[in-house]
Amino acid sequence: MKNKRFLIFIYVVALAACIMFVYVFPSIGKALEGTYIVEHGSVEVYDEVDSYIVRNETVYTAGKDCFVKTKADEGKLVRVGVPIVTISEGGKEEASNTYTTLIETLDKAAVPTEDGLSKNAGYVSYKVDGAETVLNHDSIAKMKRETLEKYAAARLVKAAGGKCAKSEPLFKIVENGDWWLVYYVDSKTIEKYYEGQRVDLTIDDETVSAHVESISPKPVSDEDEETEDGEASEKKDEAEPVSEYRIVLCCSVFVKDYMTMRTAKIKVTTSGGEGLKIQNKSIVEKKGKKGVLVKNKYGKNVFKPIKILAADDKYSIISEERYLDASYNFVDTVKIYDEILTSPSEKDVKNAE
Repeated sequence: MKNKRFLIFIYVVALAACIMFVYVFPSIGKALEGTYIVEHGSVEVYDEVDSYIVRNETVYTAGKDCFVKTKADEGKLVRVGVPIVTISEGGKEEASNTYTTLIETLDKAAVPTEDGLSKNAGYVSYKVDGAETVLNHDSIAKMKRETLEKYAAARLVKAAGGKCAKSEPLFKIVENGDWWLVYYVDSKTIEKYYEGQRVDLTIDDETVSAHVESISPKPVSDEDEETEDGEASEKKDEAEPVSEYRIVLCCSVFVKDYMTMRTAKIKVTTSGGEGLKIQNKSIVEKKGKKGVLVKNKYGKNVFKPIKILAADDKYSIISEERYLDASYNFVDTVKIYDEILTSPSEKDVKNAE
């Protein structure tokens, strides 16, 4: 009797285990299968870098021993022929020790004045550092990083006033219009840049538009990799690997305090966008098309092709509901609140509808 009860107990336990295996475990598996609901979001691709500021500037020095009084305000935008300082008799014979090094650095590049008038248009400044003759647009192409570092560290001093000796700096005019920022990135980061590219530049919490004026050395493009005679490929193979690239941004928008800065920590936004936001690890490829696996109402995985509008290291912004492909055909794609597989396996991709 006891053996019979024991056999019935074993049978019931085995039957319960079978029911659990058939009905419960698949449900648990699906619950544990990583998915998420797609919603609207945004992506911003940017670099935060240390930059060197380059401007076109003209320093005016005393053409004779004289007495100087400022007339134009600091930062004022003036045209040609405007009196910046008034110059009269009553100067001193020897230059102050403060300006000795500056006078030697400026040398013939400075413009001596005996009337105090501006010979070019731009913004007035009474602060000089001697880097004006070196850190200018004409010098960027040949400028080494060591030169940038050296002159960017130059000490800013107030221009002479009152009794002045010949050759002492009186004021400078900062050219109105384009100014430049130079910075360096590694071989991975350079992939985000190309000459002529429009970017958003954030400096001291102010965001303005700029463009990439030049990149050096020139990155090797995909078109350069293969040619009929193979010359480009050989040159690429022979070239030494580049670990650092120099980027020159050109900006024409006035930014507060840029006239007195030689270095600045900046944020350069190269791309971004808003739309449906998905995780990059969700993206797979099927039949040569990029897409994601979406669960339909029956719990089946369906491959949906996508069009990526912007992406960073973790997320991508994609088109919503439908988009035009390269052949100008409408393609149905992901919709808001679709359920997407987080990390599809090769088997998931293969079995997807």
